[in-house]
Amino acid sequence: MHRYGMERLQLMKLHLQHEKNCGRCSMAANQTRNVFFQKIDELMGKDNSIIIVSVDLAGPPFDKIRKNHPDRYISVGIAEQNSVAIACGLAAAGKKVIVYAANPFPFLRAFDQIRNCACTMKLPIVIAGLGTGFSVAECGATHLTIEDIALASLCAGLDIYSISDDPMAEFMADQITSFTRPAYLRFGKWSGVPVGIFNHEIYRAGYRIVKKGKRIAVVGTGCTTQLLLNMELPDDYTIYDWFKLSDSKLLSESLCRYNEIITVEEQQRRGGMGSMLLEAFNDCGYQSRIYRIGIDLNCCYPQEYGDRGYWLKKFDITKEHILAVCERK
Repeated sequence: MHRYGMERLQLMKLHLQHEKNCGRCSMAANQTRNVFFQKIDELMGKDNSIIIVSVDLAGPPFDKIRKNHPDRYISVGIAEQNSVAIACGLAAAGKKVIVYAANPFPFLRAFDQIRNCACTMKLPIVIAGLGTGFSVAECGATHLTIEDIALASLCAGLDIYSISDDPMAEFMADQITSFTRPAYLRFGKWSGVPVGIFNHEIYRAGYRIVKKGKRIAVVGTGCTTQLLLNMELPDDYTIYDWFKLSDSKLLSESLCRYNEIITVEEQQRRGGMGSMLLEAFNDCGYQSRIYRIGIDLNCCYPQEYGDRGYWLKKFDITKEHILAVCERK
């Protein structure tokens, strides 16, 4: 068999084993996405201006949406650039549009349309991207969503939200009709289990504390917040869930009381969440030491296949590394 065929066979085996190890079906695996679009389905029954533009993706909640609102579910095929352009045209006509696509492709392929149509024209479309970090790493380097935060942060006027759990997903669905500027919602594959309460006060703050400590602050976002909670870090570690990545002001004011801060992300360290926080601290003159744990790609993108656990270990995004960083300070 050709090498490529062998690699694809290995990929399929890895993916099936990963699903089995997690004890989850595809419905549970994409739980936050499902909760979000189930709520959107309800809203579409009350508001005829809501439209979904989908990029060749399906899933349990969309079967119901297509049945209930067939004239407001538009599938454009594998065409990310076209999907954003169509959404912007509809938004310019007064519609409330959600573009649904698999990451990393919305920003890798449709950056021009997001920047020059949605952001420049201040059109309040919502880009709902499924997959963050190593969510579908079994598919190889092409499907590693490890630059989307950096790219999204370059788009002036774009709000960026990392959805960490089901309560946040449902809350955010209720907000989209009131958005006045474009927004990017990141849905990880393995989010879902509630990490803490979510309400209007937390929404306005842009972050929440999901574990209280005193000595060291650890900041995660989206699926990484779930990962940090599962690590069972020592009692003196505070865990922050930074979900509105386009707003660092209130988060920085809360974090600056800590001498040691660690950011943990499934993103390239260059331009990622940690870099954004470093810039915010530098601009405000805060003196805390910030350690960034993430992905370093020195030469090229990885050539091998592996599931999320494989890549977390390879790039040392582990409990042992977090503890070691503080020990050697």
